[in-house]
Amino acid sequence: RIEASAFFGCESLASIIIPEGVVYIGDYAFANCKQLKEITIPSSVEYYGENLFWNTGFTSLPKLPDNLTTIPNGMFYQCTQLASIEIPKNITTIGECAFGRCPISEIEIPASVTHIGVAAFANCPNLTNMTIPDNVTDIGFNAFKGCLNLKTVTLPNNISSLSKGIFSECSSLESTIIPSGVKSIGKGAFEGCSSLRSINIPDGIEEIAPRLFYNCSSLTQLIIPKSIVSIKNEDEEGNHWTFVYGCNSLTSIIVDKDNPVFDSRDNCNAIIETASNTLVAGCSATKIPESITSIGSYTFASLESLTTI
Repeated sequence: RIEASAFFGCESLASIIIPEGVVYIGDYAFANCKQLKEITIPSSVEYYGENLFWNTGFTSLPKLPDNLTTIPNGMFYQCTQLASIEIPKNITTIGECAFGRCPISEIEIPASVTHIGVAAFANCPNLTNMTIPDNVTDIGFNAFKGCLNLKTVTLPNNISSLSKGIFSECSSLESTIIPSGVKSIGKGAFEGCSSLRSINIPDGIEEIAPRLFYNCSSLTQLIIPKSIVSIKNEDEEGNHWTFVYGCNSLTSIIVDKDNPVFDSRDNCNAIIETASNTLVAGCSATKIPESITSIGSYTFASLESLTTI
């Protein structure tokens, strides 16, 4: 056994060979070994702790045993020299924060992977493109949060939800196609995606979550499908902002004519709650219809592009 933090902070340790027969490696066992670039791990290891190689010197992914199917939580977190990785084809799960804060510019996720954990690739500033294979059915919240140079993402067709904050603060993301099978999108999924110009909301999604497109300042058009029956502008902390808060380039809002709850009557470029005649979301091109009896909270808040109404 190698117990937790056994070699923590051995800053001159450059390589290590773990002998066959070791079955347990504890949390942070080799963490903060800043010069560690080579390691041999035997197939006898059955338990891998969390944050094993946090802040080590790996420049590429070390050879992992063939019987390892899960990259543990935080395994390579903040490995500041890890620029390119090829995940082995036996891996089915990428754990929480597994590659967070790594300067990865290229990554290949094999078809064997079915689960990507919370913040697995968060704050990887050099990541520019990502293709997620169709076998992935679950992606944790904040999975790609803060990937500042991520421009394009191909999402898997078999995914049914986008978790909260999944692409938040991806300020270079220009577009992505949400698969038709997606039935829910979490709070702030695209918050702070200031380069996002267009996005599709698939028919079948019933609720728009709080802060969904918060500060998506390049978004120009929004089409609300007929399946949307709820728009949440208040989050669990009690913060109240429209889901298009800070979308200063937004000039076109269209609600599907068959939507039973909301409408955009008279080509008004706004979202109106039909039953109450309340305007709940607007943009700089909104024309308020005469039939409107109420304007909701924060409907036009901080809309810097608004000059007349």
